Amino acid sequence: MFRKNAKAIVAAACASPLFSAVAMAGTLYDSTTALRFDLQTDPIPAYFKADNNTHILFDDVPINVGATVTPFVHVDRLTFEITRLNGAAPASVNVYWANMVPDNSTNRGGSDPSLSPYDDFTDDTGPAHLIGVLDLPGNTSGSPVHGTFSIDTDFFTDVLDTTTADYDPVNDQYNLGAHPGYGYFFIGLQFPTATAENGWSLATDPNNLGDITVDFQDTDPTTVDQFFPGFDSADNPFFGTMALKVEGTLLPEPASLSLLALPAISLLSRRKRV
Repeated sequence: MFRKNAKAIVAAACASPLFSAVAMAGTLYDSTTALRFDLQTDPIPAYFKADNNTHILFDDVPINVGATVTPFVHVDRLTFEITRLNGAAPASVNVYWANMVPDNSTNRGGSDPSLSPYDDFTDDTGPAHLIGVLDLPGNTSGSPVHGTFSIDTDFFTDVLDTTTADYDPVNDQYNLGAHPGYGYFFIGLQFPTATAENGWSLATDPNNLGDITVDFQDTDPTTVDQFFPGFDSADNPFFGTMALKVEGTLLPEPASLSLLALPAISLLSRRKRV
């Protein structure tokens, strides 16, 4: 019921001067400015994609929620860095979002890395929601290229996951709630072919979380396979994140948002009677 009426509540609340005290609009997350390269001399960023074109490559999005109570997000624009090899055909890439839900290794493939799919102790993707399509042009430039592709959106996440377990590669362990003040959800891309013609560019996490935030998930979506994208030419693991920019509004719990709407609704009612 809340998600059905959320847009109306937000519109009314925005008319209240109190709204700016609890809602932060603008760029909520941006890793597109810190692309990762295999070597410093490489002309294009390293990239990754799901091996199966029926799968969705998800990456967790850490949002700095501060002290916001029961935070959720309205997302109005997503921007991706996409790497395209020479000869890549035009492609339509499906864009998804998903909630982060508590890990359930029992029905997600188990937690044994030798098994496939591999499900570690970090939280999983919930149901995938299609939100749009990125239309990629073909690449006949004669060399690999990377480009910026954006899509306007209009969706509300559910309450962000603020208790996810994050992997610490230095100590090879999982730390529950390792980064207080952050809430998480997932954004995913589904490429139309299983070949490596196009891929999602890799980046460094922008929130000073170091290499700890590693939650790439390949979902079909009945199973989840969690992974890191492999090793560079120096045999170092590509820990990090995918190149993504999220623009929107961080919002408080629905109950508080409804209360903020009351002054605006009252003001509109008085103006109408006058």
